[in-house]
Amino acid sequence: MVKTGYEPDIILYGVLLNGLCKHGLMSDALRFFFQVINRGVKPNVYTFNMLIDGSCRLNRLKNAVKVYNQMRMYNIRPDVVTYTVLIRGISELGRLNDALVFFFQSLKRGFLPDVVTYCTLIDACCKHFCMLDSGFLR
Repeated sequence: MVKTGYEPDIILYGVLLNGLCKHGLMSDALRFFFQVINRGVKPNVYTFNMLIDGSCRLNRLKNAVKVYNQMRMYNIRPDVVTYTVLIRGISELGRLNDALVFFFQSLKRGFLPDVVTYCTLIDACCKHFCMLDSGFLR
């Protein structure tokens, strides 16, 4: 592409990054992300959301939180997808209380949840309380 005079942009890089994340290749995805940044391409909220979602799907919450914290370095504001993905990631690790704390902290920062966010929280609560009722969490 570069040989034909077309410079790849964040959209094209995002497609490649999304493929790596969807296939669970998070180490490759993060390495690729930093290579793109070093080329001077500015990331966007979608780029960060892909990395956060990919990390959460592999139960790598620490990595997801690191990526979330890096958004500030690039002056990228988290959106409803960012918060919802993190809430889902936290709750799927069985940490409902932490997910709720994160949710309420996010509200204080101006986050406006949508129906997907509320469905994510309801699902997490149902799963948590079903586990309590069955004796799985004691």
